[in-house]
Amino acid sequence: IDYSMNYACGLLIDGFLAPPRVMMNHNRSYYVELLESWGLSKAKDLYCWWFTGSNEMLHKWRPRIERIVRRSRVTIRPFRKNDFDEEVRRCREVYNEALLENWGFVQLTEAEFRYAAKRFMSITPPDMALIAEVDDRVIGFSVTVPDLNEIIRPLGGRLTNCGLPINLARLLYRRPRVKVFRMMVLDLLKQYRRRGIAELLILKTLDFGEKTLKFTGAELGWTLEDNDAVNHTIEAVGGRHYKTYRIYDKPLSPPSPA
Repeated sequence: IDYSMNYACGLLIDGFLAPPRVMMNHNRSYYVELLESWGLSKAKDLYCWWFTGSNEMLHKWRPRIERIVRRSRVTIRPFRKNDFDEEVRRCREVYNEALLENWGFVQLTEAEFRYAAKRFMSITPPDMALIAEVDDRVIGFSVTVPDLNEIIRPLGGRLTNCGLPINLARLLYRRPRVKVFRMMVLDLLKQYRRRGIAELLILKTLDFGEKTLKFTGAELGWTLEDNDAVNHTIEAVGGRHYKTYRIYDKPLSPPSPA
């Protein structure tokens, strides 16, 4: 775990053939055996999910989602960059309240959340950061970012070539052409779950990604293995569990008496 569960965490134990997505860990498969040989054991598994544009399950769910949402008076809108400070404040309140009961969760400070928001909003279109509201109250949000690893990977770890910033120019040129995205955040206040709102956030994100950005696939991750409500929601709208990360722990022996 890097600092807390809000950052990169987990050892990849399944799904090695798929490339690592932006801000996700990657490791050799033999790391699992190494850690377990040192006495570490499973504490919790984290699931990553894969969506494609040709998602028949999502299309089947669309009428039901829209019907449920109409009854709940929810509206979905893009993040307002011209009201950045207020938007960040509202989202942070939802984030810290929505995840409060999650295993291992540590609340983000105002400075941490603001820093993360600046990073995300500098690389993602406003329509890929969505706010869910009921009666003008923010009750949930999602953030989906382009998988910059797609354009970094071919550069071989170098921004220069023959002493010239050729690879840097390639990076900047290819950035708007990324076709894979990662939904990093999907949070709803507890009292608004199981109402089709999470499904609607996924639906609108995939619609914009497929029709406007012409994406070819998207990762949603991660989720806790025992968060059945969220996992069933993702499966219901066509998400495929394609990677598993594991957090390990190890009991520490008490210090010897002096």
